[in-house]
Amino acid sequence: MNIRQTVPGEEAAIRRLWIEGFGEEEPYTDWYFRRIYRPARTLCLWENGQLASCLQLAPYHLALNGSICRAVYLVGLVTEKSQQNRGFARCLLHHALQKLKQSGCRMAMLHTELPRVYAPLGFIHCYQLRQQCFPARETPLPQNWRSAQIRPEELARCDQIYHNMTRSWNGYILRSPENWRTFMEDFLCDGGELWLSSKAYLLWLPEKGRFRIHEIGYTTETALQEAISLAQTLARKEGFPSAHWYAPLPAPQLGEIRGIRPHVMCRRLDVPDSWSEETISRFTAESYGMTKDRNWVNEIT
Repeated sequence: MNIRQTVPGEEAAIRRLWIEGFGEEEPYTDWYFRRIYRPARTLCLWENGQLASCLQLAPYHLALNGSICRAVYLVGLVTEKSQQNRGFARCLLHHALQKLKQSGCRMAMLHTELPRVYAPLGFIHCYQLRQQCFPARETPLPQNWRSAQIRPEELARCDQIYHNMTRSWNGYILRSPENWRTFMEDFLCDGGELWLSSKAYLLWLPEKGRFRIHEIGYTTETALQEAISLAQTLARKEGFPSAHWYAPLPAPQLGEIRGIRPHVMCRRLDVPDSWSEETISRFTAESYGMTKDRNWVNEIT
């Protein structure tokens, strides 16, 4: 077994493994390997000279409890089907966590549908989303809103709104201009739309036959209510009976509440090597516990 950072020229093998694990969803796959994939951010496990498992690392800066720290999203963990159930993914994760700790990274983060796989490694859910539902409405589109592109001036407007919204929240990503561009491009690959006013923005996309609000940024609660009203109008215009928003917990509760679901799991890395995984998960939870109702994060790329 050999775990190492990938090198140029191995992209084709990594892409084949990615497609085997996640499918070839276009245009997302082409976009990901053209814009996001970096050999320096990819760890691979090789067994007998064959690629068996790989993992992508996406670095960010995280605002947590009044300070800025380095954080990394773990994405795209996949093992070749014939090599599964041999512990390769777990070995690769352990290696990645040690490597990130040695580099000074403070937090590892991931989004998964299989939390039981990561809980034994010290990961714990630190973010939740509140599902709110709003009925579609037959009303005119508001005049102060417009469908927007992802030009630099529009991303700068979104960033101003985002900064204003999150300044009293906790556990959010500081988005650079490059973060904004890749975040939006990722979203648009799924067929989404950006709508913008002077005080708010709305990102929505069709998902599994529903109108899903992907993100709302707002400067005032009135601006938020305008964004919700726009979503209701667009939902009717597009033929959906309602608009659904998995909202961050700090956002006001404005619609019919359909429950709270876990979102992102985290693991503190700046911990002694002697600590057990159970102690690490408890320490990670304590890092967020005092601000659990103000925690919000959205990126997973």
